[in-house]
Amino acid sequence: MSVGPHSVTYMREHSHTTTAVLDYETASHAESGLSLLEEEVLDLEANWWRYRASKATQIRELGLSPVRYYQLLCRLIDTPAAYLYNPMLVKRLLRLRDTNRARYPRYQVAA
Repeated sequence: MSVGPHSVTYMREHSHTTTAVLDYETASHAESGLSLLEEEVLDLEANWWRYRASKATQIRELGLSPVRYYQLLCRLIDTPAAYLYNPMLVKRLLRLRDTNRARYPRYQVAA
């Protein structure tokens, strides 16, 4: 278990900073217009390669199956709130999706 500034152990040992950390997280969550799960999905997609565990393992730690994760992510990148939360990531994912749709047109789902 990590003992960094965002871990439960650190917050318990440094109770004078706990309120500030929790208030910041609540404010960030309220400002973005996204649920906590949606923020975690975007954060994971932006940073999955930095961690030792495989991406599938990290997805399962969120309590999602990989299929459900990608369904949520695809729906999420079309929302303005996701764009405001992480514009560079959303632009990259939209560009990748458009490239894949152009490359593999027979696999598109009819609207």
